[in-house]
Amino acid sequence: MPYALQLLFLGIGIFISITLFAQVRPLFYSVLNSSDEFVFYGAPSYIAEKEWTVGRLLPWVDSRARLRFNLHGDDSAYFYLYLPQEELVNLSYWFPMNMQSDGSVSVTHSEIHCVRISKSEWVISEIVSSHGKISADTLYAYHLRTLIMSLFWGLGFLGLSVFFLCSLLRSIRWR
Repeated sequence: MPYALQLLFLGIGIFISITLFAQVRPLFYSVLNSSDEFVFYGAPSYIAEKEWTVGRLLPWVDSRARLRFNLHGDDSAYFYLYLPQEELVNLSYWFPMNMQSDGSVSVTHSEIHCVRISKSEWVISEIVSSHGKISADTLYAYHLRTLIMSLFWGLGFLGLSVFFLCSLLRSIRWR
């Protein structure tokens, strides 16, 4: 196999594995610290949705959604909500804002259970509000499944990269 092709496969494997590990780092910390749960009450003031493009590039990794939001305009704490696409559709009906019949918006106040992963970041483990609920069992099962699948594929791509690196070094040394 040509050197350029081996280097390309090596780079692609390393890139995919690092991307997968970086995307699940918050989930890893949240699963490790799942006993240290905190509860916040409030209404989200800012929401940003981020689709993981890894799920689109790698069809065997399901497409995940991650919402990031703040409570009460506080920019010093970020809350991350990892959930399956089906739950995202259900969530959009009741969280964080509901349209009134006159066109005004009413904010949904929620009880948010979360796990601290850094000084200013939290991963949501349960949300309860008067309009709906996402249970802790549903989110924990999804977090654990996502973490295991991403680690499995990340380690697989990392192993493939090591294989191509060894193959490249062996072919360079024997010439």
